[in-house]
Amino acid sequence: MTDNPFAPPSDDTDRGSIPAPARIPKTRLELAGQASVCGCLGGALVGTFGFLLAVAAIELLLTPPFKSPPNYGQFFIVVIGVGFYASLFGVCLGVVPYVTWLGYLPLHFLGLWLIWMIDKQFFLEVEWTEAPMVAMFCVFLLPTPVAVCVGGWAGRYARIPGSGTQAATLK
Repeated sequence: MTDNPFAPPSDDTDRGSIPAPARIPKTRLELAGQASVCGCLGGALVGTFGFLLAVAAIELLLTPPFKSPPNYGQFFIVVIGVGFYASLFGVCLGVVPYVTWLGYLPLHFLGLWLIWMIDKQFFLEVEWTEAPMVAMFCVFLLPTPVAVCVGGWAGRYARIPGSGTQAATLK
């Protein structure tokens, strides 16, 4: 039955090995662009929908140690702000292919400090044990472990300049 290409192989001699697709190494610029775009979209999604889910989970599961806010009056503005700041942290993930995740930490801390300076009055007036504040801190601290993952991803796919080879060997 070797004439029929759709017939299953009759024994092991007919089985051919399918070669693994070759991984094409990318430049740091390509990796940085992909990390920035994915980080911006992911940060916006996590900053809005993830923040809302975190608030709901904290309200349902952890309200005795934490407190419910007395009023969710202007909560939509807070969600927009958290989404905006999280998307900016995501865009900044584009520096990870250049400086690794350890180089991203000062940029992240600078961003947190700028958020504090811009919204200082808000942070001084609100109680920090309220569920939305705890969820906001969780969302704002999330880019650091994501930067570690982006650093590992960029290290696997990066091309060493001038050599035309990958930084890591395929297993």
